[in-house]
Amino acid sequence: MMQRPVRKFVFSFVLTAMGLLTVVAISRTPATAQEASVIEDIRKAWQQRQEKVKSARIEYKTRETITKGFIKKHMDELREKDPVNVTDAVPALDVAFDATGRLLLDGVKACWSKETQEMSWKTGKYGPLSQTVVFDGKVEKCFRKMSTGLGWDTPNGPLSHGTVSPVLKSYNLRTPPLAPLLMAFRPMVKEFQMLNLDTFKVTGRKDVLSGVSCIELATGPEGTPGARFWVDPARDYVIVRVLTVGGPKLMGRTDIRYRQDASLGWVPESWEHIFQRGGEALQKKSSAVVVRLEIGEPLANSEFNLEFPPNTMVVDNVRNETYLVKPNSEKRIVPPEDAGKSYEKLVNTQPGEAVGGPRPWLLWPWFLGAAICSAAVGLAFWWHRRTSRTASPDSGTQTTPMG
Repeated sequence: MMQRPVRKFVFSFVLTAMGLLTVVAISRTPATAQEASVIEDIRKAWQQRQEKVKSARIEYKTRETITKGFIKKHMDELREKDPVNVTDAVPALDVAFDATGRLLLDGVKACWSKETQEMSWKTGKYGPLSQTVVFDGKVEKCFRKMSTGLGWDTPNGPLSHGTVSPVLKSYNLRTPPLAPLLMAFRPMVKEFQMLNLDTFKVTGRKDVLSGVSCIELATGPEGTPGARFWVDPARDYVIVRVLTVGGPKLMGRTDIRYRQDASLGWVPESWEHIFQRGGEALQKKSSAVVVRLEIGEPLANSEFNLEFPPNTMVVDNVRNETYLVKPNSEKRIVPPEDAGKSYEKLVNTQPGEAVGGPRPWLLWPWFLGAAICSAAVGLAFWWHRRTSRTASPDSGTQTTPMG
């Protein structure tokens, strides 16, 4: 006798539940569709701007500030043992200096060069350093021309450093100083990609930055490690700010200002980057302004070729070998058994023929120089490791926000 009322009740309950689920689905669908639409609009705007810039020549100048103790603290984290036993704060005082940079783009090829300052671990003073990074579409080469006193001084002058790497395993190009330019002109090229849209979601929040309303995107919920950035929909979704966070702590911030170009639309004009490792007080700051921007001018293939000059120690991560370019331009392989040999023996002997016991103290300046070279990209690697946990395994690209 109770079967029919029970069946009626169950039927009514199921209909009610289905109705509620339908209401929830309908209420959620517009938000999801809207988020997907925003992402697609950003992707289209970025792609269109990239297609307008087949080639580019960009020059900029920067003002760098490094706070007391920053280098020593960072190098301690990169090395298990300090080969020169530096215990004092490095640098001993806050340091500020001017630097210049140049970026050439031609399709997927790039050449980045900069004239900056590097600190000598012998004297604690800063000296000139020239760095060139070239990517020919397949392999990346990095050359650091040292000045006297910065590293290993030889009878033939300061020993320079070189590296050869697969670009997707290197962070010489995907680094904060280039971020505003690469995010503007090569946002969809995986070899240069600083922010992978596939790993970000629209948060639904809007913030006013520099007087304009911007949309926020993030790799995860607020308060979790990852990256966040803001775009301005009124200016073709240019990136206005990027944050890297370690949980609730701010690790780094990049603010970018733009100007309107008659043919390209909005292009980077200047930017400021700060770095706060571990959420501590300001540790590194740089301010940059573009002084030259030429789009569409033909660039010679030689601009993207790099031959290591004499007196350069090269670590080739493609061929898994280390070699010294001798004063006569010959390449002298340095096998493991020759590690620690003096410069004179490396120059005057063939691989494996260097005689005498190992003298590691003669090579510490070069190894330290290599460590300092790694520090130049170490921050970018740390930011990549911090954010790559959120990357899509099928995206084929990585998110490397700025610290």
